[in-house]
Amino acid sequence: MRSSDEYKVMALASYGTPRHLDELRETIRATDDGGFEAPIPDWSRWAPARDRDAHLDEESWRGAHADVACSVQARLEEVLVDLATWIHERTGDKVLTMAGGTALNCVANSRIWRETAFEDVWVQPAAGDAGTALGAALQAAADRGESTLPMPSQPARARQGGREGGRLSVVVPGSTAEAPSSRP
Repeated sequence: MRSSDEYKVMALASYGTPRHLDELRETIRATDDGGFEAPIPDWSRWAPARDRDAHLDEESWRGAHADVACSVQARLEEVLVDLATWIHERTGDKVLTMAGGTALNCVANSRIWRETAFEDVWVQPAAGDAGTALGAALQAAADRGESTLPMPSQPARARQGGREGGRLSVVVPGSTAEAPSSRP
């Protein structure tokens, strides 16, 4: 799989069963220091390798490949819940802010929100791997003493703004943005 294909695993997982979850639990895990271990397994022992030039037949992705995807998705969710719990135990924060390609995994994010003590899970708007570069640039600017607008301390949502009188209001600390809105 190429980089940035993570969404395919999340989608394909819905067609499989977590048949290999116990095996993945043996090697993929959160560590006591807030990191994780994820050695690359021999995928061919669970599903045959696919010919990259072969026609992408939808049926050929079901079965063994879907079971691998389902197992990987389930283990990813478990490890992310473990890591989020680790972070919360050390910070006591109410809001978890995430970035990077894995932060786009909405299935895992919903489990983090349901199963950890965080009240809100906020995925920044440029959450892909390029968004991580945005965070690094903001950190570099802050390190040089440049003023940058902070990320919101809470997700922008209806309780902070919302639809009022045909306008969409989004409140971010230090500013408010409004734009005309209508329901389709």
